[in-house]
Amino acid sequence: MSSGIKTYTVTIFNERYTLATDQEERYIAEAVNMIDSSMHAISKQISVSDPKKIAVLVALQLAEELITIRTEQGKANDTLSFILNQIEQLLHTI
Repeated sequence: MSSGIKTYTVTIFNERYTLATDQEERYIAEAVNMIDSSMHAISKQISVSDPKKIAVLVALQLAEELITIRTEQGKANDTLSFILNQIEQLLHTI
């Protein structure tokens, strides 16, 4: 994060929004692109045209992805802890 609040004007699903954040522009651009492309993809897949409903579906999709990533990260952390414990035990036998 950079210091200071910056203002960005972005377009998501053909609507303009003004964001105030301390995040760098590249992170904002990536997030906006992710949301915008997801909203357009979902709107093509289903017969719902209400932007709020599409936004909720995108939020659910992104939440599912986040939960999956957190679960995988937790499993990886557990595996790493186990391996480190095994290494420590082996070092103590030397």
